Amino acid sequence: MKNFTAIILAAGRGRRMGELTADKPKSLLRVAEKSLLEHTVDFVRRAGATQIIIVAGFYAEKVKDLASRLGSDIKVVVNDDYKKQNLLSVAKALEVVNGQNIFVCNVDYIKTTNVIEAIKSNKNAIAAFASFDNLAATDEMKIKVNDHGDLVDISKKLTEYDAIYSGDFYLAAEYLEDWKEAVSRAIKNYGPETAVTEHAFIELRDMGHDIAVVNVGPANWLEIDTPEELAKANDTLSKVRSLEKVICNLCGQNNDEVIYKNSELTVVMCQHCTLAYLNPRLSDKSYIDYYQNEYQKTRHDIFDYDQAIKRLEDRKSYASKKEQVDFMREFLSTNSQVLEVGAGWGTLLKRVADEIKCQVSGIEVSQQAVEVARTYYNLEVKQESFEDYLASSTDKKYDFIIMHHVLEHFADPQDILTKLENLIADNGFLYIAVPNIISPDEPLERYFRLVHTYYFSPKTIYELLAKVGYKIIKFETRPQEMRLIAVKDNHQTVALPDYVFTVGSEREKILAVLERQQMKYDLLRKMKKTASRLLPEKHFEILRRQVINILKKFGIIKI
Repeated sequence: MKNFTAIILAAGRGRRMGELTADKPKSLLRVAEKSLLEHTVDFVRRAGATQIIIVAGFYAEKVKDLASRLGSDIKVVVNDDYKKQNLLSVAKALEVVNGQNIFVCNVDYIKTTNVIEAIKSNKNAIAAFASFDNLAATDEMKIKVNDHGDLVDISKKLTEYDAIYSGDFYLAAEYLEDWKEAVSRAIKNYGPETAVTEHAFIELRDMGHDIAVVNVGPANWLEIDTPEELAKANDTLSKVRSLEKVICNLCGQNNDEVIYKNSELTVVMCQHCTLAYLNPRLSDKSYIDYYQNEYQKTRHDIFDYDQAIKRLEDRKSYASKKEQVDFMREFLSTNSQVLEVGAGWGTLLKRVADEIKCQVSGIEVSQQAVEVARTYYNLEVKQESFEDYLASSTDKKYDFIIMHHVLEHFADPQDILTKLENLIADNGFLYIAVPNIISPDEPLERYFRLVHTYYFSPKTIYELLAKVGYKIIKFETRPQEMRLIAVKDNHQTVALPDYVFTVGSEREKILAVLERQQMKYDLLRKMKKTASRLLPEKHFEILRRQVINILKKFGIIKI
């Protein structure tokens, strides 16, 4: 099939999603670390789109913000009548389309490779894509075809049908004006409140055009209309990613209990030592592939160098690193040789180099992050995994090693810390910062992440380091983290606070913290949901920002 302009219908709120779409459209809900809109953009590009038109409506500005980071081939148009049916969104997109092949699809599907291949191989000038398999449909859009395989009728109410519509439609440029006329007729005949894309198919058919129904094979795409379908989609895609069961990395026991679970992940706590971790989790290979190719895109919505720089500058990232450097300062000198493991963009490493005037270098698996560290900060950062670095490195020792929000990402932190001993000079220091499960700084569905394999408390980070042969000589907790300085065990005084060693149940402490966090954000969501129903969208957004600032000021929420 020839290249085309894709029209992605993404205007609706998705009311069946309930409070999940109180302050964002369904298109921004996430499945397997990516929004539905990102999944759909990837889908149409793989199918042959050279230009993309996204029709936004509910919270259109949020859609525009994401779209601006997805590539220069994307244009967003706004359908202010998004509460009505989707044919108005098609009409809005057609206002900016002239002389182009078009492809129309919905944002609330995640398509499989067989659909993409059917679209790419299509030779028909007008085509609706459908599955002739798995026809035990209930609420699906159904198609009846004639002996030539052309569309006779399409409706959810059909009792006799031949195929299930995938939600995808192609039309060659020479028929574009007729399609615009069919859309106009359908809106007039069925009314803007009820006219949907499929009604325009009937009008186009009645104008004398054949609409070929192309078989895509099994109907194994994912349609996401409800919270249950969202959970199922996350579960389905997580299985594709190759999950594996693990035992406790600290004590080696295989006796855990679930302390948090959602559609994407399960967090457990070891009943022997109270270390919290993902179980099951991605395999080592899946994690490496993810960090190399997807992490910055899915975690930060950053797709290129310019977007990365804009984020760093907008967030004043360099200035924010001063407090970390101040924490390390007494252990550094101009003679220090510093290595950062998991250097990311290189911002912290750059701040250390500038303030301490010492030699710094780093390793990082993400190609995009390494480009920023090398080009923007002019740092010596190698793109490789920690294991590859060990295999290729010399016997060089470092006076100071930085692991800033990195240890929780490793599949085997005990092994990593053991191997780090060979890189630290005899009188060298190790800096570690990790999230503190005793003090979560976000709603639990955001705090627990697929990329964080472990969730440490002061007790479990102390026990892990001690087991490997380190002593903590400086320690503090912050709203977003706990940070520490450790040395190889040379009988120095442990700097952990007394409460870590007091008698009491670590398990009950963690469970109580998580329960309070859940209750707090459940209450805040209910308040937000009520306000969103009572206030106009613009006024609601202003009030929301003001309330967030007040809650931060009084320490009710931390970030």
